[in-house]
This record gives sequence, structure tokens and C-alpha cells, in this order.
Amino acid sequence: MHERDSRETRASDEGQRVPAGTDTSLSLAEAGQDEETPDRPKVEGSEAGYDEFAQPSRLKNAFWITGYAMVCGALLAVFSSFTGLGLLRFAFSLGALLLGIRFFRRFEKVSQRVIFVALSLVFFCLAIVVITFALIVQGQIELPAAP
Repeated sequence: MHERDSRETRASDEGQRVPAGTDTSLSLAEAGQDEETPDRPKVEGSEAGYDEFAQPSRLKNAFWITGYAMVCGALLAVFSSFTGLGLLRFAFSLGALLLGIRFFRRFEKVSQRVIFVALSLVFFCLAIVVITFALIVQGQIELPAAP
């Protein structure tokens, strides 16, 4: 009975029954598509239509995630390294917090958030090493004498 139903009638996009031999495909003009782009459907309410390049690419997301993580790690490193800045020191902590909130609003995937946190920790550690080396070179931190 299932084979008989599929031969005699089939469901169209609107849910109506149509005889099996009837062509239900629409022409480009009826579908509201340009002739140059028949494979990309137009989005209603948009003159430009659907454009696959309008979605952010994975590479662009990777650069944004890396940039956010780098700045957040650097802000946290400055916060934890320079204790003599007084209350100004907490501005760096607040900046890292606000940057993290902004990142979490922009990127909703859990994987992107985990990568952001992990990269922030990596950049934090790298920034601490760079700051420590800079302070040693400037003579503000003295290395212990060799035994």
C-alpha cells in the first residue's frame, strides 16, 4: 500500500497531495531568484539575498578568538604583575572581565568559549614570562647568585 501511495500521489512543499506525474518545481522567476544564482535561494526581506560569504568564516573566527584571548591574557598579566599601581591595577582586571563578557555574548558555541579560556591562560603565562624577563633586564628583579 505504501508503494501504491507513492506512485499515485506525493506530497508537495505545502503539504497538499499532487498527482505523481505533475512537475511541482518552480521556475527561477516564480521562486524569486536571480538567473545568475539559481543555486542560492533568496531570503525574504533582503535585497541581497542569501550569501554564503556573509557568514563569518572559520579562519575569521579563529583570528577573533585569538585576539580576544591575547588581550584578555595580557590584561590579567598586567593585573597580577604590577602590584604598585594601586587602584589602577583593578582597571586591568575589570577590563579583562568586560572583554570576557563581550566575547561570551558574541560567540555562543561551547567549543569557542573553551578555546578562548584555554588560550587566555596560555597568553597569560606567556605575558608573565615576558614581563618577568623585561623586569630582570631593567634590573628591577635581581637573580640569585650561582652557588
